[in-house]
Amino acid sequence: MKRIKQIYHLTVTSLIVMSVLSSSLFFIHTPKASALVGSQYIAGRIIDDPYFTNRNSMTPEQIQAFLNAQRPTCDTNGTGTTYDSAYGDTVTRSVYGQRRGNAPPFTCLKDYWEVPKMQPGPEQPASNYGGQPIPTTAKSAAILIWEAAQSYNINPQVLLVTLQKEQGLITDDWPFKNQYLKAMGAYCPDTSACDANYAGFSIQMREGARLFRYYLDNMTQPWWPYKKPNQVNNILWNPNGNCGSSNVFIESSATAALYTYTPYRPNQAALDNLYGTGDGCSSYGNRNFWRNYNDWFGTTIGCPQTDPASIYRLHKVTNGDYLLTSNQTEICYATSYYGYVIDGIAFQTIAAGDTDARSLFRLGRSGTHLYTSDPNEVNAAMQFYGYIYEGVAGYVRATPSAGFYPLYRMNKNSRYLLTTSQTERDSFITGGFIYEGTTFYAPSSSSKIPVYRISRNGVHLYTPSAAERDAAVSSNGFSNEGIAFYALSSSTGDSMTTYRMRRGGKYLFTSNYTEKILAAMANYQQETSGFYTYPPNYAGTPPVYRLANPSTGDYLYTANATERDTAAAQYGYVYQGIGFNAAP
Repeated sequence: MKRIKQIYHLTVTSLIVMSVLSSSLFFIHTPKASALVGSQYIAGRIIDDPYFTNRNSMTPEQIQAFLNAQRPTCDTNGTGTTYDSAYGDTVTRSVYGQRRGNAPPFTCLKDYWEVPKMQPGPEQPASNYGGQPIPTTAKSAAILIWEAAQSYNINPQVLLVTLQKEQGLITDDWPFKNQYLKAMGAYCPDTSACDANYAGFSIQMREGARLFRYYLDNMTQPWWPYKKPNQVNNILWNPNGNCGSSNVFIESSATAALYTYTPYRPNQAALDNLYGTGDGCSSYGNRNFWRNYNDWFGTTIGCPQTDPASIYRLHKVTNGDYLLTSNQTEICYATSYYGYVIDGIAFQTIAAGDTDARSLFRLGRSGTHLYTSDPNEVNAAMQFYGYIYEGVAGYVRATPSAGFYPLYRMNKNSRYLLTTSQTERDSFITGGFIYEGTTFYAPSSSSKIPVYRISRNGVHLYTPSAAERDAAVSSNGFSNEGIAFYALSSSTGDSMTTYRMRRGGKYLFTSNYTEKILAAMANYQQETSGFYTYPPNYAGTPPVYRLANPSTGDYLYTANATERDTAAAQYGYVYQGIGFNAAP
């Protein structure tokens, strides 16, 4: 999609406040604290779906404040200077604009108003561009952006970043009129001129958002001819076909929408010079979208696919808190910005109308949480202990019944944990938790799932996610080694959370809570594993042997005794015993 003059990126600091509406727990979406580098770009996962479709991320007032912060002043009269390559001289911006039929005054986006153009047509909508008075029925750019987001359920932050990607309007302090006419690059193909029927800022905003929504709603249809999620897609490096293409496993619908809108992938040269230019085969649209979103609004990824009937348990290592929630958006922000890691599915919620249903209340205090089905305890916690009521985490039963497991409540320094696993309960007691009993029961929908083993340069990773496996193989140089063993998808009465710990690109998997804590103290970072296993030597289940390679730091897990012995005898691994037992 086209732009008409060179756009330069301006790095600024901003703060956008967003709320999670599923409960009274609110998160703040903040920019990345660390410098962004090209190696962080994941070709198949530019942005996760909940970020892309969060239409409530900003109010009109917040959008206006953002525009003001990005471009506090405007070179209205074009007094600044610029190099004019067509004439080979340095001139004022005023002269540059006059030479191209766009004399000042220039109007910046923060100050722009336009009468909404609601239907395609050749006419250009009235606006206050160029010092004209604000038309009577005009709306501000901030309102037009917000309305487009609301109409098509697209995050206004996505629209803001697209405006910058296409025409640089967010940071440009002397924009031309033409930049508003083709603001979102909608109906502006790379191989021909823009369709004049869609000229105008307001219709560009609506059509850009509408196209994104159209892509999202139709890309899984059999007839869809463009980029598709959850499969390998061929993507060009550049509009010049001679530059070639690459295969990318696209992991989210939002990423597929971006590649449909701008069908090029940044090459290594573009990523190596993240804030500049690459080589003759570089493209920058999707790189700049990812870069600017991260710089302005924070990370674009971190939103796992979740089951709304499942209650997930998340853990924050820094303060020991356990968070129970079924809301994907809350899980997304908790893992992206607040240091939580998904332990896994704790249990299934039951219908609120179940004859024996009880509300499992969630209360918060200073970043920690308490869970109870007792209204009297809720009142006491709020009245005497400073807790704030956050809503209902899920529904449980008050009496035992077939297919339901007791929910054990554990407490360590006012960090409350719930588990349906007696084995895990005992492990936490060994780790210093106090068992407080059980007063309610929950079902489990646990099923047997494969855990895949992939490797790269002698390092092994284990995942139950076929999408993660395929993305790692297609885009990150991993080799697929097949199914390593079988595990469980969620907790049962005897299974245990299997923790995935990473340090320096090496992975440790353990179901031992104490070992997890020791690994964290040794600078391992907990990641989401997504599977449950049985304790070592559990009756009726096969063992998974654990070996470590002292020279590489790799851990090898195998259910094959022959592979275990061969790895120890020929490849420098040391057998450490049974790591855990797999699902039979």
